[in-house]
Amino acid sequence: MEEIEMLHGAIRLAGINAGLKPEERALIVCDTDNLALAKVLAYAIKSIGAEYSICIMEPRSTHGENPTDAIAAAMQEADVIFAPTRFSLSHSEARIRANENGARFISMPDYSRDMMKKGGALDADFLGIYETVKTLQKVLTDAGEIKITTDAGTDMTVQTAGRIGNEVSGVCRMPGTWGSPPNIEVNVSPIEDQSSGVVVVDGSIPMPEIGVLREPVILKIEKGKIVDYSGGSAAETFRALLKTEENSANDTLAEFGIGLNDRAVLKGSMLEDEGAYGTCHFGFGFNKDQGGESDASVHIDCVFREPDVVVDGKKIIQKGILIL
Repeated sequence: MEEIEMLHGAIRLAGINAGLKPEERALIVCDTDNLALAKVLAYAIKSIGAEYSICIMEPRSTHGENPTDAIAAAMQEADVIFAPTRFSLSHSEARIRANENGARFISMPDYSRDMMKKGGALDADFLGIYETVKTLQKVLTDAGEIKITTDAGTDMTVQTAGRIGNEVSGVCRMPGTWGSPPNIEVNVSPIEDQSSGVVVVDGSIPMPEIGVLREPVILKIEKGKIVDYSGGSAAETFRALLKTEENSANDTLAEFGIGLNDRAVLKGSMLEDEGAYGTCHFGFGFNKDQGGESDASVHIDCVFREPDVVVDGKKIIQKGILIL
């Protein structure tokens, strides 16, 4: 019975988000934690009449880590790739190369079975919201300076002149596109050494070790780097996650993103949290695939609620509500 309920989301992912066609080759890349999701996706792909293959690996250790070499090679031969894995492959070199080869990539890290059922964030009007995504993408592409504040205490100024706005719309119907539904967001990579201020993360840090926050994590940023962490055990856990591999770029402010999915709520799941309407997030670490220059070993997002966002002197978001 549960598999039948999950099929609702799988059919939407294959038919709406990926626009899968009967003549196409689909590849499901999963780890040993997500075999049930892979099976349901296979049913959905088969119902469309497309060909599918499933590759299974051990879970990776963090977001952005590459799959096995054999799976990376298989990704080069697919038209559409679905990736239900514990950690995201979105920021991996394997995903980048597959996109460059024309594949469409649906990232599905840390999916829950409930996420696939009717009535959740996957029921968002992805195609209807796409116009808003494109409008906001242009705003961020044209931006020079973005100021982000919240009543909780966030007060950040980032410089973005020359950086591109990126759409993560969940709509992956054209060759070379990628998305991570139910996430719907637009983001930009700030110039790495020109961001300063304070981030009060009062939503979530969607990693298994942290999730939805019980108390805020406060990050002080100078010249694009975190110079101070405070806020209890979650702050110390976040610091440890960034320092795991002793990469000096891991604590770089790498992304500013705006959530646009009005069906999403904060649950501690990366794809739902960072795309939740009414929130924004800062990502730390790797951003070379988003138009930045930070070649870090991780990418971790920090979600905060009800922001005010001012782009080059014009307010575009007030208390989390888009007023553009």
